[in-house]
Amino acid sequence: MKSIRLFSALCLAALCHNYALSDTRLPEVPAAMTAPEQRAAYIMTHIWDFPENLSSPEAAEQALSDFLSVAQARIAHTEDYARAVAALTDKADKAGIDLLTLAAKYTSDPMAPYFDDELYLPFVDAALASPSVLNKKNGLKERLQYDRACILKNRVGTQATSFDVLSASGITCPVTDLFTAPKNLLILFDPDCDHCREILSGLSASGSLAKAVETRQVNVIAVWIDAQDSPDAISIPSAEGWNIVSDRTGIMDNELYELPVMPSVYVIDDKNTIIRKNLVDIKTIKTALDLTE
Repeated sequence: MKSIRLFSALCLAALCHNYALSDTRLPEVPAAMTAPEQRAAYIMTHIWDFPENLSSPEAAEQALSDFLSVAQARIAHTEDYARAVAALTDKADKAGIDLLTLAAKYTSDPMAPYFDDELYLPFVDAALASPSVLNKKNGLKERLQYDRACILKNRVGTQATSFDVLSASGITCPVTDLFTAPKNLLILFDPDCDHCREILSGLSASGSLAKAVETRQVNVIAVWIDAQDSPDAISIPSAEGWNIVSDRTGIMDNELYELPVMPSVYVIDDKNTIIRKNLVDIKTIKTALDLTE
C-alpha cells in the first residue's frame, strides 16, 4: 500500500485547493469555500461520491487512510466527521467492503497510524445503527457495545475518574488531589513493562519536562497499577519533583480505566478535565504538554 503523504503546515491552514494524497479520487472543493473547516467537511463528505474509491478492499483502505488524515487534523467539526462516517458505512456495506475491520485497523490499535478513540467511535456508532452490518457477524453487536462503553470511559473532555493512591511517605489520597498544575501528566504503568520503563526513562531525561515541573506548569503523577509494594520500591532516574505513587483502589480489578497500551498516559488540567489520552510515545506526550527541547 502506498505511503501516506503528510500534510504540510500550509496545507493544513488552507486545506490545499489541489489536495492529493494518493491515487484516491478526491473531490474538487468549491472555490467559494474558504474556511478550513468547510473545506475539510466537504472533502470528508464527498470523497465517497466516487465508486472507484470503494471498488476493492485495497482502494477502500487507501481512501479511508486519506479520509482519516483529514479527520485527524482536527479542522472539521466532530458532527461533520460523524455524518461522513455514517454515510460511508452505508455505501461500504452496499459495496461489500468490511469497513469496520479497516476502521479498527487504522484507529483502534495502539500501533495504528491514526490511533484515537474519537476517530473510531463514529464507526462503532454507525455499525450499531446498521442492521445490515450487524447481521453479518454473530456477536458483533455485543462486541461493539463493549467497545463503545470502553471508549466512553474517561473520554477526552470529561472528568477523570478518581482513585486512591499511596505515596512513598505513606500518605493515601485521591489521585485528583495531585492535579494541581495547569497540565498534569498521569502515567499508569507497571514497572515490569519494558515499554513503561522506556517511556519513564525518556521523560525523566527530558530537560524541558524538568523545567516545566520546576516552574509548576506540569505535574507528573506516575501510578504503579496493581501494586503489591510501596512506591518507594520504584527507582526512576532524575525524576525530581514527580509524584510516584501506587494504586490503592484497584484500577484494573474495578475497570476504572481502559489500558489499551502500557503505559497509559493522560494529560489532565487542574479542573480534572481530560485534555489528551492514550499517548503512546515521548514525542506525542511532549507535544501534548507543549514542550520543546
